[in-house]
Amino acid sequence: MLERTDQSLHVTYLDETTEVACTESLTFGRDESCDIVIDLDDVGVSRTHGRFYWQQGHWWVENQSKKRAFHVLEGGFGYP
Repeated sequence: MLERTDQSLHVTYLDETTEVACTESLTFGRDESCDIVIDLDDVGVSRTHGRFYWQQGHWWVENQSKKRAFHVLEGGFGYP
C-alpha cells in the first residue's frame, strides 16, 4: 500500500510501514541490500525490482528489473 502525506511517502509491506522523505529514495526487491526486501524465494520479483524517488514535485516509481514488469494499482502495485 502507498500513501502520500505532504511530501513524504509511506510504503507498507507485510504490515511494516516505511516513511520516505522527499530527499530520499527507496528500493525494493529480493536482494537484502534493498530498503524493502520482498520474499527471497519469489522468483517473480527481481533482486532489485524497482525504486521510489521524488523528482519535480512528484513521487515516481521506476522499474529497475530488466526481465520483469510490475503494474501500479490503486492503493499499491503488483506484478503479472
